[in-house]
Amino acid sequence: MSLKAEVGKGRLAGLRALRDRLALELEADLDAGQTAPLARQLRETLREIEALEAAQPRDSRVDELANRRQAGRAASARRRTPAKKAPVKRSRGA
Repeated sequence: MSLKAEVGKGRLAGLRALRDRLALELEADLDAGQTAPLARQLRETLREIEALEAAQPRDSRVDELANRRQAGRAASARRRTPAKKAPVKRSRGA
């Protein structure tokens, strides 16, 4: 996925794409003048990612079980609803 496409998905997705891009560039053969600024930017990006991830609400195990139970109830309710039958046509005078 391109960096531009990931940035369009939101801040966190964009930062993750930037992190990956910076890591690739750091692995390339760079001279010393290019390595330090990229490493600094990578550290800054990692801090931002960690901060955003920490701020996101996380579902607890109890929430996960409650969501699964609710989804199961909805599915069983759909199965219990009888399908409508077409009216039976009866011929007159046989």
